[in-house]
Order: sequence, then C-alpha cells, then structure tokens
Amino acid sequence: DIGDAVPRNQLFGEAIWRLRINPVLSGAFVASYDYYEADNETDNQINTAALDAGFIYEADENLTLTAGLGYEDRKRRETIDGERLTTEDDSGIAVRGSVFYERDDLSFDAEGRVTTAAPETRWTGDFLLDYDLPRGRVYASGYRSYGGDFRGDETLFYGAGIGVTRDINTLSRWGIDLFARNQIDVDDPEIADIDRIDGSVRYIYDFASDISATFGYRLRLRTEDGSAQSNAIFVAFGKTFTRRP
Repeated sequence: DIGDAVPRNQLFGEAIWRLRINPVLSGAFVASYDYYEADNETDNQINTAALDAGFIYEADENLTLTAGLGYEDRKRRETIDGERLTTEDDSGIAVRGSVFYERDDLSFDAEGRVTTAAPETRWTGDFLLDYDLPRGRVYASGYRSYGGDFRGDETLFYGAGIGVTRDINTLSRWGIDLFARNQIDVDDPEIADIDRIDGSVRYIYDFASDISATFGYRLRLRTEDGSAQSNAIFVAFGKTFTRRP
C-alpha cells in the first residue's frame, strides 16, 4: 500500500574538471557522491563515492563523445537486532560513456555506466531521441537506474516509451504517447515486480503564441499480484513566459 510509504532522503553531487588538450579533445576528471537513506525497519543507508578520468571528444559541431574509467566504492549499512552493521561493502571499476548528436531535424542524447562496485555487476543509463517531421515530431526515451521504492528497499527501475505529435493546422495539433515501466525489488525477490503501461491521446490548441489548451484521455495499466486499470479525461491550460533581457 503506497499509503505505508516510508520517509526517504537522497542526495547526489558531482564535480567535473575539464582540461582542454586541443580544439577537439579535452581531458575530464569526474568525482561524484551519492547518499541514500530510508526510515524503514532496518534504517537502510547506502553511500557511493566515485572518481574517474576520461576524455571529451568534439568530433564536429554536431557530434560529441565522452568516455571515462575510474574507481567506485559503495557501502550499505543496516540496523539488525539493534546493532548497526555494514551489510555490503563493495568496490571496483566503473566505466562510463555518452554520445550527443544534433542537427537541424534530429537530436540524440545517450549515456551509460557499468560498475562492479555492487553485489553483482550493474549497468545503468538513459537515452532521448527527438526527430522533427515535416508537420510534427516523433520522440523516444528510455532509462535503467537503481533507487529506493516506497518501502525503502533498493529497487531496479527501467522503462521505455515513444510519442508523436502532428500538426492539424497552424493553430492545433494532436499527440499520442505510450510508455512502459518496470520495477524489481532487489532486496526481497519474493515481492512481485510492478509493471506499468501509460498511454495518452491529446489535442492541443494555441489561442496565442504563448497560450495553449490541451484536452486528452489517459489510460494506465498496473500489474502487481493482480491487475488494475484507470481512465482519465484531462484538460490543461498553459502559458509561456519570456523574461526580458
């Protein structure tokens, strides 16, 4: 029951030092720290520190590649039978990489990371693709990450989706979105996975260059030891504000 959600806190910080080697190549040193705690039965706390060195390669004005190799340290602490214990203490190599490509009608941004500083090797990442059509756009996105669920347990989250918008005329357009998500409880394999599918259909009308209204229908499906479905009709109004220089 989501009403029994435990309080959780997470803090992430990252520092990057970039050293220009030549017009297209730079060295990069990255340090990061991730802190997570949950007020659950064991007061779960996970600290992860990482340091790596790599490069940034700007092949041209459209393409940028990055890569890095470094060291990561991860510790997990829990209170068991009244005693505060380090239940996981892992360190190892971490490898990261990213690609960014952009032109007038297309943009693609993706990054990934593999680390051995965990009970087993883990990989995470995300991507975003956006392509302009003659009278609209199509876009896709996906992700894979670790975090805490409402119980405070460490959880694997991943998902992917696609959407499209098409102009009807100069003042209106329609759009369709479909996204699938999954989460797996890493701490307790007996807890059922949660699968979600969200879909929506929208009609957008521009009253002015900075004012629009959206009318739509949304369908949500959820599977977790049984299935649930929700339907909603929504209306939203938006205004774009431009700050004067």
